[in-house]
Amino acid sequence: MSNFNNMTVEQRLQRSRVQMLVYYPFFGQLSMYLKFKKRNNVVTAATDGRYYYYNEDFIKSLNEKQLNFLTAHEVMHPALGHLWRKGKRDSLIFNHAADYVINAMIIECDPKGENFEMIKGGLYDPKFKGMSTEEIYEILINDKDYVKQAYENAFQPIQGIGAPIDNHDVWEEINGQDEGEDGSLDQVGETDWKERVISSAISAESKAPGTIPGSIKRLIDEIKAPQKNYKQLLAEFVQYEINDYGFSPPDKRFSHMDIILPDFSEVEEVIKWIVFVIDTSGSITNDQYQTFISEIVGCLNQFGGRVKGKLLYCDTEISEDGVYDVEDVLKSIPSGGGGTDFRPPFEWVEENMDECSGLVYLTDGDGPFPTKEPYYPVLWILTKDCEVPFGNKTRIICD
Repeated sequence: MSNFNNMTVEQRLQRSRVQMLVYYPFFGQLSMYLKFKKRNNVVTAATDGRYYYYNEDFIKSLNEKQLNFLTAHEVMHPALGHLWRKGKRDSLIFNHAADYVINAMIIECDPKGENFEMIKGGLYDPKFKGMSTEEIYEILINDKDYVKQAYENAFQPIQGIGAPIDNHDVWEEINGQDEGEDGSLDQVGETDWKERVISSAISAESKAPGTIPGSIKRLIDEIKAPQKNYKQLLAEFVQYEINDYGFSPPDKRFSHMDIILPDFSEVEEVIKWIVFVIDTSGSITNDQYQTFISEIVGCLNQFGGRVKGKLLYCDTEISEDGVYDVEDVLKSIPSGGGGTDFRPPFEWVEENMDECSGLVYLTDGDGPFPTKEPYYPVLWILTKDCEVPFGNKTRIICD
């Protein structure tokens, strides 16, 4: 703790972010999207989805666990879309509701207080656990005594009945066209943060299972659970890499020291240069498409984000806007709707990739197949049983 007290404010913030990356990678990875920016006209701290604004004196007043709490708190406002969800609701009471949700979430992650300590005066009530911000808002706004007390303490952020830990006034400044420090338009919105939440959850669950709040898991679970074990299905696609070191988790042999040391010589299963193809012909239903997307997300999840390659959308051809990096699957927009031809993706690989570790084709199986077997392994993921000319096949069920 003495080392922490001797650090500058910037060093304390950086240390907090590193601790999140190690112990709570979900919060840690999300925090990497926010740039630190001193703003002493902010009473405590704030975020607009781009910056982590902080008051130097307030940061100095916090111990290490409290600062960790603040770091997690800040990233969860844009992660949960609070900056964009308020609508015409009362700003102060909506801010209270938002903090009740986040603070309960952080406490849920660390009930013993090993790495987080609730900041004095913050808003927390176990009766709100599992409720949405909007649900809590409706309860609070209809409690006249609560509203009266909230406004009496509106300018005393950590006193009275409790108040938001951070300053939410910057939410009112967001218009999506603010100029960044480099002079460029820095546009970050709700969709960007939804994608960040999902990708951070996928990565964090593989590195540190059990560290993602249950409420976040419920949001992620809206994407259908994958049906297949891709560790087994893609065994012949896998490459093995030895990392010189890795910090997640840190080497436990040195846990008694007041430093974090890496775990050496970690062997990882990696899939590079893989191609996923989604059939977007007119015979594919929306339920089938959503199932295909869920299977790809499930594959990325099972390999902890260690999958690199391409995603192609194909009906009888691959359109110019039908090619994506596979890690951008949740950003991708399907194109197609015509007939079916399974040959173009294999031709695309021949023309555009020097190396391919394997191809996964998600389809209903109705269409002409290539006559020549490629040099790389192929997995057909089918919505119904049918014969394929080469490769392996497996069946999935679509609602």
